[in-house]
Amino acid sequence: MTETDTITTLRRAALPVSLSTIGSPVPHPGMVEAMRAIWHGCAERTGDPAEVLPTNVLAMATRAPAASLGWSGIGSIEPGDLADLVLMRTDDWRYLLQPGRCRAF
Repeated sequence: MTETDTITTLRRAALPVSLSTIGSPVPHPGMVEAMRAIWHGCAERTGDPAEVLPTNVLAMATRAPAASLGWSGIGSIEPGDLADLVLMRTDDWRYLLQPGRCRAF
């Protein structure tokens, strides 16, 4: 996230935006937190909570990076694609107060 509106500018130009936690100069708590930061940050920066939807952020963390690396068959749930299973602890403090724990993703 920057003060330059780079993410919203690229998205408005219909260019793909990838999200990652690699390359940060400071330790980062994880991808879910990075996704939430982009979602909230873009909403606060633009004043529009629909500027970047949670589904857009999910694509930034999955489909867009896979496509930019030229990896076919991953990054989305499609027939014939590879798939992963995500497990999360239901007693993790970050998700305890969520009305629906999977909404954090």
